Amino acid sequence: MREEAAGDPESRAASVRPDVHAGRGGPISGGRRRLTTVDLYGIRIANDLVVDNAAKHDPAFFDELLALEVELCDRAPYNRIGFAWQLVLER
Repeated sequence: MREEAAGDPESRAASVRPDVHAGRGGPISGGRRRLTTVDLYGIRIANDLVVDNAAKHDPAFFDELLALEVELCDRAPYNRIGFAWQLVLER
């Protein structure tokens, strides 16, 4: 039976899979390869919060929304609440 880990989610994840860590600059290991996280980007952070889809078709509004997405994509904690993540790793 697995013991429950106390503390933040990363501590709990490390107790379940101590070889995996997706924090910026943290190691990710799988088998014989070891990777380091270079950066983490969030995708579709603000876009999904706008419920008025008609507004997204207005070119001026879309340009502002796109600029906001670019501003938030690599800023914590916003990069972690996006629809998906893009991890940049190096060997």
